[in-house]
Amino acid sequence: MTRIGRIHTDPIRANEVIPSHEYKYSQALTGIKSFYRLCDGLHTLFLVNRAGAVLDIVEVSRYARPAELEVLCSNTYQAHALSTMGNRNICVVLSPSHEIKIFAQGVQAFSFRNARWHLLDIKAKYEMWAEAVGNAALAKRLFQTALDLADAREGALFVVLGTTESLSQLVATGDQLDTMRLSGTDVPTRAQLMHMLRGKSATELDPAVLSGLARTDGATVMDATGRLLAVGAILLHTEPPEPHSNLVVEGARTTAAMAAGRYGAVLKVSEDGLITFYDQQERIWDI
Repeated sequence: MTRIGRIHTDPIRANEVIPSHEYKYSQALTGIKSFYRLCDGLHTLFLVNRAGAVLDIVEVSRYARPAELEVLCSNTYQAHALSTMGNRNICVVLSPSHEIKIFAQGVQAFSFRNARWHLLDIKAKYEMWAEAVGNAALAKRLFQTALDLADAREGALFVVLGTTESLSQLVATGDQLDTMRLSGTDVPTRAQLMHMLRGKSATELDPAVLSGLARTDGATVMDATGRLLAVGAILLHTEPPEPHSNLVVEGARTTAAMAAGRYGAVLKVSEDGLITFYDQQERIWDI
């Protein structure tokens, strides 16, 4: 649903709703059986004015400005954000994962999930992440991938090491791309599959390839330049937790993320859509 400032006219298309024939956007409307076929929230929306009158059913991309977003957004919802850039439009969407997303001023500003509202403040949180990574292209690529995976409810773990000397403390030798041993037989092995990634950078990979790698069990580990050091790695965290640490009560991916935070900047994507940034073993923010 996109709300606009005028009363009876669509600002993009000139069709006009006659005041005596208008109807309100309401729970009764959403109860009609064909409602979700006509308006899926991903591609099509109900256009509603400030008085609550339904003006039209529209394709959201028609209202997207030909501009680049100033704040990163999941690729699925970039048209929704662009439709609110530089105007007073508000876009409200119920996603397939039953999350309510609210877009305004070219950014997703709020979400409602897990029975509560969240103020996202994505711009400020991204800037904190980018500063910790210290590589603008790498920070942007990983953050965008995390947003897309979170929207798809796919888990992932990205680790950007501060120094490569810490790799051996975090990843077993057999899982490190540079030390994997190739089999001398014709039977394919995991090492042979991963061998093609040696020397490659996360910023050079096609976005879909990076997403696919991130979805594998384990962590995607790289250095500050983005060079891949391990993919699908089970991280080592054998050190006993500090007193009062949350390591002993968190899930496996969270435990690994907190442990990896000792050595660099970490983005954890949970299967419930939550993105968490860890640095120095501390949880810095959630989205």
